[in-house]
Amino acid sequence: MKAIMRIFLKSLCSILLLSLICCAVLASCNGKPVYTDKVYEENGLKLRLPENMRRSDIDGYDFYFSNLAIVFTAVKFDSQFLTDQGVSADIDAKGYAEAYVEKRQLDKKSIYYLEEPEYDRYSFRYTYTLEDGSDAFYYVVIIGTSGNLWYIEMTCDQENSGDYITEFEVWRKNMKTYS
Repeated sequence: MKAIMRIFLKSLCSILLLSLICCAVLASCNGKPVYTDKVYEENGLKLRLPENMRRSDIDGYDFYFSNLAIVFTAVKFDSQFLTDQGVSADIDAKGYAEAYVEKRQLDKKSIYYLEEPEYDRYSFRYTYTLEDGSDAFYYVVIIGTSGNLWYIEMTCDQENSGDYITEFEVWRKNMKTYS
């Protein structure tokens, strides 16, 4: 009888220990999968994104990545493109961000801005209602680089924005431009 009781107690302790380990692992990832990052570097921009993002070659984009929940795009605007858009070729990141908000007629009161002049980087985020009636969350980063600008957009469903805003901010901080 004592031998059966010992086996039972050992089994129970093993099950409890395994349960605690599983709970700790699940709690550490906040219910979201944990991915490692991959560095992408080309055309004057260096990015660090999760490796679960699938890269696609789409006309008009220098970078286009997506997964089931997020779309990440980046476009480099040269002086000629800016001039063709009616914008001064030597506009800085902040000036372009303000012109973009004005042109898209976005509600200026609902936009959160973040200026990082030491990196010639200007960011803003907003929600926009799409044609299908759904709301999308946009986190935009504009980086000025010697006569050129990078327009970078990270997008997800508005209802999921709370899950991804911290990741978007980490990605923004890891963006680097070079000549």
